[in-house]
Parts: sequence; structure tokens; C-alpha cells
Amino acid sequence: MFKDPMTGTPGNGYVVHVWLGSPPQKLGVIVDTGSSNFAVAAAPNPAIRRFFQFQRSSTFVNLHRTFAVRYARGYWDGELVSDILRLGVGINGSARVQFAAIYRSGRFFVPYSNWQGILGMAYPSIAMPPYHPVEPVFNQLVRETGIRDIFTLTLCGPIVQSQNYHLHDVDLGGMMTFGGIDHSLFTGPIFYTPIIRKWYYQVALTGIAIGGRSLGFSCDEYNQYKTIVDSGTTNFRVPESIFNRIIAFARSMTSVQVPNGFWEGREALCWEANNAQWNGFPYLEIALDLSDVNKTNKQEHGQFTLMIPPQQYLRLAEHVTVHNSPCYGFGVERSQGSGIILGDVIMEGFTVMFDRENTRVGFAASKCASKLFL
Repeated sequence: MFKDPMTGTPGNGYVVHVWLGSPPQKLGVIVDTGSSNFAVAAAPNPAIRRFFQFQRSSTFVNLHRTFAVRYARGYWDGELVSDILRLGVGINGSARVQFAAIYRSGRFFVPYSNWQGILGMAYPSIAMPPYHPVEPVFNQLVRETGIRDIFTLTLCGPIVQSQNYHLHDVDLGGMMTFGGIDHSLFTGPIFYTPIIRKWYYQVALTGIAIGGRSLGFSCDEYNQYKTIVDSGTTNFRVPESIFNRIIAFARSMTSVQVPNGFWEGREALCWEANNAQWNGFPYLEIALDLSDVNKTNKQEHGQFTLMIPPQQYLRLAEHVTVHNSPCYGFGVERSQGSGIILGDVIMEGFTVMFDRENTRVGFAASKCASKLFL
């Protein structure tokens, strides 16, 4: 097992560092469990400060296959290449892997962010291009290095670097492990839910409640399209009908005055620093199907519930402050036809285990998240 510290900025995702080429060049890549391609910038771009300079690597090989990838936001065009990859701390040696060198992109890279590529961690079935997909880099690492087919994400949420609040002093923190589980990162038991289809990390959501009150939808209604665990998505995304009921319940249970457009994502809620009124908001509760490993009786039907406090689902707003005090947005939004997405809003309270050996996703209460919120 080896591990890699995670960094980032609010709204721009979680980043790990990789070393490519010979001699190694350090690059930041955003960790995305909702896609399967590993790709890095290989040409100058006004939005980024560095890129992979393949001409300086003695082990670089151009495989002369061009392809393009389109995301919900942005795209890139690149070429399939091969070079030596070193990842994290603790790995024995390195591995030659295939990946995409990005030469052209649009609305993909984020100005002033600290990443220059993307590390897609999902299954091969959604790798691009569809006619001749590139093997995901984690699959390559498992085969080449002999590590176990397991990785974990511990997303710790925003960390304030200064007593005097300022957005420039706020970073995201966390830890990623490859090839095993680091039990020092969490406390209590691990609750597993089965992966029901190997493409995205698709799971079965069995219920949603606000402040202990069920929304009242059936399991079939929740899973009509798909429910996925996706670190590349910031918010908790749900279909229109579910979203409308969430905000109706949340409004009725919130004792704090909020702006009219807050629940719809049009306005931010601002508090004086160190005067956040978390107790005025209800918990968000998400129930998932329970894996057999957690059941005392294999024939029983079971579920477990992720308790999401307002400190998680109220998201620190980018580039928005009032008198240098933090502002927050509602971290739940409409999914616009893509089913339900358990994004960073949900994952930040937990160490999440992507146990591909046993086709399941595990959740355990992380040690970092509860004490790092503003």
C-alpha cells in the first residue's frame, strides 16, 4: 500500500501529485472516481502554471493515437503516450503506464487551481475513446506493481490556514491510499454497500431523510437511472422531484433566516467568522443498501445511513465574502437527468473505500472531517 496527501481549493476538487518521466516531473491531478482516463497537460495553457514537458523525458514514448474526451464541463484533445509513473509515498519502484497527453482543451483547466491533469479512477467500461478505450491507470498499476485492487479517499473538507479568515487561507485537505486501507484515517466500523454495476461506482440508494423525516420516495424511484459515488463532483446531485422535496423539507426545518435564493443556489448565506449557526439546520440522511459482509443473517435486507451535518452540505462559497467573513452555498442541486451523484458533499465526512476486489464501496467515519470545518 502507498498513500498520497490530497490538497485543493473549495469548488475545484481534490488533487494528488504524480511524478512522470525521467527525470521525474511533478504534476497535480484531480482525483475523479466518475471517469476512467488519466490525462495531463503536455502543452502551455493560460489557465495553468506548469505542464508535462515530454521532450525532457528520456523514457517518453509517443504511441501516435489521437483522441478526445468530453465532460459535463469542458473537453480536451490529446494523444496516447507512455512513460514512467511514480505515485505517492511507499510504493516500491515505479511503473510504465499509458496515458493521454493533452495538447488542446476548452473550459477544462481551472485558472489559479493547482492541478494540471485528471486521474480517472472508475472502471474500464467508461474509458475513452469508446471504440478503442485506454486502460485506466489504476488497472495498469495493479497489474504492474502487484498492489491490491483497492483504493481509498479521505476527504477532509476546508482547512483554514489563518486565524483571520480569508479565502486565500482556505485549502482542501485529505489522503488517498492505493492498494490497501489505512485504518489510522478513520474510527469505528466500515459499512459496505455493493457495487451493482462496474462502470461508474454505482450503488443502490434506499432512502433520503431530512431531520429524521423520510422524503417518501421508493427505492425504485431513487435508482431509476443510477446512483454513483463521484469524487469529481462537488455537490450532492438529485433529480428534480427529489430536489424539490429536499428543499421543501429543509425550509420547514431550518430556524435560521436565509436569503430567498439560497436553496436554489442563487444566493449565498454569510455569517461573521466564528459565528456559524449550524444548529439552525437539520441533518441530511442518506441510506444505502448494506453489503452481506455487514449482515448477521445473509437473508436479511439491510441498509445503513450516512448522517450529513450542515457543516458538510453547506459549502464554502468561492470568491464570496462579506466584510471578510465566510459565505456558504447549498451543496444540493438538480442533476439534470444524470441520476443521483454522491459528490464531495457526502464523501467529506468519511473515509471511502473503493474495494474493487470485493465489488463494494465502504464508508467509515473519518478522523479529520469533523474537526476541520469552519
